[in-house]
Amino acid sequence: MMKTSDAQIIQFAGFALDPGRGRLTRHGQPVRIRDQTMRLLCRLVEARGDVVTRAELARHLWGDADIDFDQRLNAAVRDLRRVLDDDVKAPRIVRTHPRKGYSLLAKVGG
Repeated sequence: MMKTSDAQIIQFAGFALDPGRGRLTRHGQPVRIRDQTMRLLCRLVEARGDVVTRAELARHLWGDADIDFDQRLNAAVRDLRRVLDDDVKAPRIVRTHPRKGYSLLAKVGG
């Protein structure tokens, strides 16, 4: 996750992300988001549109744990899309790069 010293509000697609405090709002209203989903979102925002590989996301979320991360990562991305009200078939925020990873499609401001 981003360092607290990087505390700034990051705007994208009607959302405001405060990574230092682990808070997400949409049009000024708080959005409930799980810690793991927040960490996933922060990593995608950090990448600023670059593809973050599935392996890198797995390391970011679960460290070096010896787990089969494929299904868990798929579930985490589904949860992120649910939180962001993003449609996998017509994405506005999270883009899937098949068999590679994910990127933030939305323009980031801050």
